[in-house]
Amino acid sequence: MQTILAKTRINFNEEADLTASSYQKYHPKPKEYFVRDKKIKGFYIRIYPSGKKSYGVIARKGGVGGQKSKSLGDCESRDFNQVKVYARQYLFSIKEQGVSPSDLVRDKVRVDRLLSEIVREFLELDKRLDIKTKDDYVRCIKNRMPSINRMRIQEITTSLIVDWWSASKGQRSDVKAFMYARVMMEKARAAGYIESNPFMNAKTLIGQFPSINTSTSHIPIRELGHFLTTLIEVAPNLSRVARDFILFLLISGKRRQEVLSLEWKDVDFERGLITFKNTKYKKLDVMPLTKLSFLLLKHRDKNKDRSNARWVFNSPSGVGHLADPFKSFKKLNDKLDLDFQVSAHVLRRTFSTATNELGLRSEDLGSLLNHKKKDVTQNYIMASQELKRKNLESIASFMNQHAQDTLNWIAVEWYDGNEDMFTPTVEEARTKKTFEDEMAYLLAENSSRFKGVGHHQFQVHD
Repeated sequence: MQTILAKTRINFNEEADLTASSYQKYHPKPKEYFVRDKKIKGFYIRIYPSGKKSYGVIARKGGVGGQKSKSLGDCESRDFNQVKVYARQYLFSIKEQGVSPSDLVRDKVRVDRLLSEIVREFLELDKRLDIKTKDDYVRCIKNRMPSINRMRIQEITTSLIVDWWSASKGQRSDVKAFMYARVMMEKARAAGYIESNPFMNAKTLIGQFPSINTSTSHIPIRELGHFLTTLIEVAPNLSRVARDFILFLLISGKRRQEVLSLEWKDVDFERGLITFKNTKYKKLDVMPLTKLSFLLLKHRDKNKDRSNARWVFNSPSGVGHLADPFKSFKKLNDKLDLDFQVSAHVLRRTFSTATNELGLRSEDLGSLLNHKKKDVTQNYIMASQELKRKNLESIASFMNQHAQDTLNWIAVEWYDGNEDMFTPTVEEARTKKTFEDEMAYLLAENSSRFKGVGHHQFQVHD
């Protein structure tokens, strides 16, 4: 008769009153096994076949859910009494609250996030936004709603947002800050950080935003002197890099981020050219140096921070480029007597206005401002540098003349320049003959006016 042997499962597990020295009397066996504590249900010592011994806990979530275990460390290195205290806390959280202490800590960290923190967190996840747009999110929320930006997202309420809006001027930048913050808080709701988005209810209470026309604010030509003398007055309260940055924006007409991200390797003093690579339309922009921009950059180069030598307009903190000139503009605006706030874009429009006053062609203006234009070839950009330099010099001279030689003072006092740098005058720079004017002497009807043309003492007789 054939004997059938039943396979039996060998179980080495046992129970004991665990003490600090208990682990020492248990030895490895062919299989790992557990010595469970009789007093603290769910607390155990785990002994591996290798001889390793560790403390651990196991319990069902809420007493009925799936089992959840956690290792509490090696028996030889952990203090037994501390382990027991943590084991009791862990088991209570799992059984009674249905959540582990680590989950509670993680959730607390999530809800304790500041608005500024979740803005950066979610912007990093969004791969479709370019660097400039992400920077605009951070800067706009920080500058327009600073108190809300520093709050825990759980503390931001509908009434608080409505109060902020009521106190604001309702400008375009305020609307942008609201919309940016609303998007970020909606992402926080989707991530489970908050139950509802207070910006949604606030928008219902606020109603439609005021229609906002594209801003056309610029510093009038007659106010250039006031602006520059105020800049001189405020300069001691600004960092030199912020001071130079503001002036450079005025005399170059470039965009804020293009100038902030300018690196020294893209400044060619020998050829007198600056290459802007981080441009709005990803289009190469080459700007010739003028007398004043040369002096400004040479002075910055001579006195630059060698520990942060990459950026032309380096951060005073010693890391990266100048981050946000908002506070510097605020100090300037507090002293200015204008009915609008001067910003980087206002300076760009002021530059544009000066070109119109000088009568520059729209193509030349577009080239100086690096407007998006599909039919401008790379060859034209490079070939037109001397014309661009001449136009830029004319604009600087024009501004200096209408600011009562203030730019000349700045060149001398700030950048050790020659006091006669702004000659010839703007009127001489403005006098441009058309091709037709230059060819007038060829016509017989003008022969009396141009008699003797070619002689070194020739003058036109009107």
